[in-house]
Amino acid sequence: MPLPKVPKKFLPKLTSVFLLLYVAATLPWFTNRLTSFAYIVQAIVQRSQNAEDEEIAAYRQAIKVDPQFAWAYNLLGNALSDKWKFNEAIAAYRQAVQIDPNDTKAYKSLGHLLFFFQGKPDEAIAAYRQAIQINPNDAEAYSRLGWALQQQGRLDEAIAAYRQAIQIDPNDAEDYYYLGAIFQKQGKLEEAIATSQKAIQFNPKNDSAYNSLGVILNKQGKPDEAIATYQKAIQLNPKNTQAHINLIFTLQQQGKFDRVIEACKRAIALDPNSLSVKLFLKETERLLALQKNPQLLAIPERLPSLKDEPFVSLKRSVVRVIVKSSSELNYGTGWVVKRQGNKGWVLTNRHVATAGKNTPQGDKKIEVEFYSKPLSGEFRKRKPAKSVKITAASDNLDLALLEVTDIPKDIQPLPRASASVAVNAPIRIIGYPYTTQDSTVATGEVITKTDQELEMSAIIARGNSGSPVLDQQNRVVGVVWKGSYTISRTQNQELVISGTGTTAALPIQSVTQQLKDWGID
Repeated sequence: MPLPKVPKKFLPKLTSVFLLLYVAATLPWFTNRLTSFAYIVQAIVQRSQNAEDEEIAAYRQAIKVDPQFAWAYNLLGNALSDKWKFNEAIAAYRQAVQIDPNDTKAYKSLGHLLFFFQGKPDEAIAAYRQAIQINPNDAEAYSRLGWALQQQGRLDEAIAAYRQAIQIDPNDAEDYYYLGAIFQKQGKLEEAIATSQKAIQFNPKNDSAYNSLGVILNKQGKPDEAIATYQKAIQLNPKNTQAHINLIFTLQQQGKFDRVIEACKRAIALDPNSLSVKLFLKETERLLALQKNPQLLAIPERLPSLKDEPFVSLKRSVVRVIVKSSSELNYGTGWVVKRQGNKGWVLTNRHVATAGKNTPQGDKKIEVEFYSKPLSGEFRKRKPAKSVKITAASDNLDLALLEVTDIPKDIQPLPRASASVAVNAPIRIIGYPYTTQDSTVATGEVITKTDQELEMSAIIARGNSGSPVLDQQNRVVGVVWKGSYTISRTQNQELVISGTGTTAALPIQSVTQQLKDWGID
């Protein structure tokens, strides 16, 4: 049945009625949105005054007034992220994309936090891909996707993502820089040089690109050019620690120990907290002393008496592990698990033995250093070691086995406990922290335990990875593999990483089974 026709004279009146009805229906929404926007303006003012808590409160009020305002959730996520409240920020970004599924900024921010602070790379990559699906011309989304894929070792996919980002924005120096890093890892040095030079072309002040280029030149056997390039990076950014380290290492490779020591002291003056540079300085002072007086190596080891050092025999069985590569100097701890004649086998962590992930294992030099008490100007004995067994990167057992020839005659394997250690049982950890050249003994107790991990109250410093955890009978009940840290900020907004007083170790039962699989009884 056809609708009745409305006389033309009534049309203006009906239009007015419909307009009034529309305004009546939308006025609450418009009022709420306007009020919400006012709270957002208030939050922005609070941010300019560094009143972060008040800023977050204003954003929450904006959302309370208008719960469907995606932009407010996005801004709240940013503010929470700045306060390192990452779980709350992720929840805010998720709400933003739920309200507005086309919010690419929220997807990119969500991906960033999922990757870095929740350790969910697959979800992060999915978020970046969603942003790209919404806007295929979003170069930043491709860049972030490339970086996430790169960290996952999916290099071909990462290359494709970076190339797409460059196609959209050919002037972004960072994409060239990261692309060059991939080519460097793949051994494609000419392509790595070309992309690093592109990064410098589009950003002549990119000290990281100069540093990367220096690494490639050094690998090409052009140390003088590499040194000049590192110096350019340092000139652009005097606090580029990695450029200082690479310069120092290249000079050390050339045997220019005096120049290395000068470079180390300059770097430490700029950054007194640079632990890596301090390690290089100590290592170079040792090499220079041995170069000037090779007879230092012939001096017999000096051991303290039991009265002066009750743990002397235990400390002799615990060694410092030194790993040198073309990119870094790394310290860790290991302990003797077997001895046969003059040959010994030392257990440490996988991440200690494989330090420098971008460096081929054949480019690494591993040494073990034995505990002693040398006089001033003397040095502890070291022996070269080689990695003979290592657990897979995907394995929860973070272990590596080193083989050492001609170990001192008095050093014996540490005994291993046959039963699981009890909760609340006292323990001690012997290791070699970065903070001292001596070995240390940290004490505590077992807090919790599972079949995969022991959590202990002992406080340790970096460098103790691979240390044995001993019970009261000096039997090994676990192997340290990580410490727990908290991240905080100073009043100047500088990040501070500190230990929480807990240390994680691999239980001896799983360690012993792995050793048996490797032929170590």
